Amino acid sequence: MSLEYRQRWNNSRGSYFHGLRSVEFSPSGKYLAVGGAAGLVLLKTENGQLVTLIQHAKVSAIVAGWFHSETLVCAFRDGVIVNVSITKGQLNISGLVSHRSVEELSLDPTGKFLATCTGTDIVIWKRSAEERWAVFQRIEPSCHTFPGNPESSVEISSIHWQEGGARLLVSYKFHGVRYYYTTLESIFRIIITHPVSKGMGYFRIHRYQYIQYEEYIIVE
Repeated sequence: MSLEYRQRWNNSRGSYFHGLRSVEFSPSGKYLAVGGAAGLVLLKTENGQLVTLIQHAKVSAIVAGWFHSETLVCAFRDGVIVNVSITKGQLNISGLVSHRSVEELSLDPTGKFLATCTGTDIVIWKRSAEERWAVFQRIEPSCHTFPGNPESSVEISSIHWQEGGARLLVSYKFHGVRYYYTTLESIFRIIITHPVSKGMGYFRIHRYQYIQYEEYIIVE
């Protein structure tokens, strides 16, 4: 029997929903976190009611994901990274750290590691027992490690974790896709080796899943 989806509510015309970057349901399904030009917007999934709006320095926000049932991590484009939790109706903001501007980020499935990137540089963060994020590793690949497309600049278009946080999947606009070990700072495998020319647009992974030893990559 096929599933049938029906619209529950629509806030797409609201003033908070322009320039969207990310949308993430909480594990319990109770909340919906939306990151965009207006900042971080938290809504009740049931009816779309606004729980809170968190703004910072008039820059856009990106939601990485939820690492507890009611706690999420997000980053603002200027590099500020925060944890946002809702406990018994009370909103708490913690774990604040500052980094260079953030263009892409991804939370690993265990909720222990966070990856952020700016340009070609990737920073791996590890969550402490105090719920703070500390730099665990930096990956700064040299331009000499990207042969085959010298006329195009090296730019990251998306980052995704494999289950368990052991490997990071990184797509580059014009230089294919690579795996990085989070502990060795080395290339594990190059998935796509042929370069993408500027005339062909650019490469970006829209979604990545790892199911029963099989990898599924959806490209846009």
